Amino acid sequence: MARVALCSRVNTEEQARGEASIEEQLGKLHHYANYKRWKMWDEFRDAGFSGQDDNRPGLRRRRTHHVWFRDAGGVEERARTAG
Repeated sequence: MARVALCSRVNTEEQARGEASIEEQLGKLHHYANYKRWKMWDEFRDAGFSGQDDNRPGLRRRRTHHVWFRDAGGVEERARTAG
């Protein structure tokens, strides 16, 4: 069984209040992971940070765990250790 970490980010107040909210994104990700029978391992959240900001808290925490991830475009990489 695959273990997965769910990642969610918004960079504007409008997104945070709308259909792209972190809770909305995570809800859809949980639904999909349950459908695929994946075991949830952790969640990484970044509210109010640009995707270009490599120093956002959720990304830093994910990097400390050496987590493999795949972004929405299908790009896969192993996260580096912070620092």
